[in-house]
Amino acid sequence: MTEFIVPSALGVAATLGIAGFLMWRRGSVSATSAPVHPAAIAPASIPNEAPQRSDGESIVIDPVAMGIVNRVAAGTRQSGALHCHGGVIVEGTVEGEVHVSGGPFVLMPNGVVAGKVVCDGEAYLFGTIRPRSETELSDLDVAGAVFLTETLRAQANITAGAIKSYDGAQVEGRIKTVRRAKA
Repeated sequence: MTEFIVPSALGVAATLGIAGFLMWRRGSVSATSAPVHPAAIAPASIPNEAPQRSDGESIVIDPVAMGIVNRVAAGTRQSGALHCHGGVIVEGTVEGEVHVSGGPFVLMPNGVVAGKVVCDGEAYLFGTIRPRSETELSDLDVAGAVFLTETLRAQANITAGAIKSYDGAQVEGRIKTVRRAKA
């Protein structure tokens, strides 16, 4: 099971009246006010009411610590080109081209992307990547690492500097790692 933690700054915890972080799991939500290290991958340090993964690893999404300043909110549908500096969290639907610089691309579990995504940072994929059309897969080109979580459902060609795949991730398309030139 992939765990990821979302701070209340995104609005979900505030809506539920919960201070601190939310830990999402397939089919459940539990809350904790324990501080969580903002690293992208960190050993699970969640109190007893939120059991750890059997492999002891969690994916922690902390927009402030990760420098994410852009968001496509749930219920939002964006078509065309989207250019973001400072990373982006996608909870809604984006169709077209997404260009992300200066931060990560985060596709949340209910987020949907169709088209082309270019990111100079890392990508954390929890949601759905649909094909561009009936005959053409979407494309993701990520300079850093791509994290393919167990909730990911993708019909896309993925090119990245590194790949981390979790049991249950589903990708229909080509996955390719490439060595990037250091700046």
